[in-house]
Amino acid sequence: MSGYDASPHYDGHSALHKCQSWPPDLLISDVAMPGINGIDLAIRIKQLCPDCQVLLLSALTVSFDLQEQAKLQGHHFEILAKPVHPTELLARLKARFKGGEL
Repeated sequence: MSGYDASPHYDGHSALHKCQSWPPDLLISDVAMPGINGIDLAIRIKQLCPDCQVLLLSALTVSFDLQEQAKLQGHHFEILAKPVHPTELLARLKARFKGGEL
């Protein structure tokens, strides 16, 4: 994927399981998922892999309420509104890994 080594998962639990054997540098996740939402997934992955960057996507306004709840607990995650154009997503990735501002 544009020079990135990616490991796709179709639910949060499989992503969480995979990160135990292959710690990610970056998590890109939808917020609304069955089983475990993307914000809870991000919190758990950050506990296992503190240096992991997080980029969340959502088309639901309820996601921003979940984001505020996470902020109150000391977790700060960016949520991009869907749909996200691939060039915008790649620009965000490049900025994160070059230490640039988003």
